[in-house]
Amino acid sequence: MVILTGVDDDGTAAIAHALAASLGWPYTRGGNPRALHAAIAYVLGRREHLVVANGPLTADEQHTVQGDLHGVRFVELAEPARNTEETLISIRREFGL
Repeated sequence: MVILTGVDDDGTAAIAHALAASLGWPYTRGGNPRALHAAIAYVLGRREHLVVANGPLTADEQHTVQGDLHGVRFVELAEPARNTEETLISIRREFGL
């Protein structure tokens, strides 16, 4: 489970969509932290994977999203990605994907 967050909603969504395609995982856009937690719990309960694009999340919101779930990884895109391929390689390398 990888959740990409960033202030550039369209850029974050583009990176998340490209990452999902490269991993062969489904992709969705996030939203309300409690609803996102429930969706993630459902996906993880089925032992599946998911890439989520979301706007910025505070530390408290990240805690709400993750809760007691394991395997939830957050990637904060502080600025719009200049090179999508390099960003994907960096994310995959960082998490061993």
